[in-house]
Amino acid sequence: MCAADAFNEVEGSVTCDKYGQYMLYNQTTKNCFCLTTFILQPDDTCSCKTGETLMGTTCQSCETAKWKAETGPRLDLQQLVHLPIEPEFWRTKSRSTDIRECPVPEACVGGNGMNYCCVGHDGPYCNLCVDGWTMDPLMLCKSCKNSSTDTAITLVVLAVGAALLLVFTS
Repeated sequence: MCAADAFNEVEGSVTCDKYGQYMLYNQTTKNCFCLTTFILQPDDTCSCKTGETLMGTTCQSCETAKWKAETGPRLDLQQLVHLPIEPEFWRTKSRSTDIRECPVPEACVGGNGMNYCCVGHDGPYCNLCVDGWTMDPLMLCKSCKNSSTDTAITLVVLAVGAALLLVFTS
């Protein structure tokens, strides 16, 4: 009896052949075939079609995965570095396929470099401010040089709000 990832080409054979990743073996036809979303390549491996990328164990369109598929489904690490991601998305490293949506979309500019964050932003999900910058109430990083103006505006808005609250509650 063969293991779950192997098959016998010849009935009664004690030799088990392994089939490739994302493949199944049809006992009736005695052929291996790719899982539903994959295509069989000339080297007898299964991969995603051009314009699709592997998401878990299925192929999905590159647009769904927020990729701009310029190089096809098989990417080496050098190609991955140059593969741009859409604005409002972030990835852990330049060679990572783990792309995530930013909680503050304006903070993530996308692109294909080392920094996917807007100026002043840094860190995971571009959700931290660099030195010399501070986070405003909208979760956007502002230069500390401009923060005194922002503070003055915030104080004026709070004072007007307090005055209106006093007028309407008395």
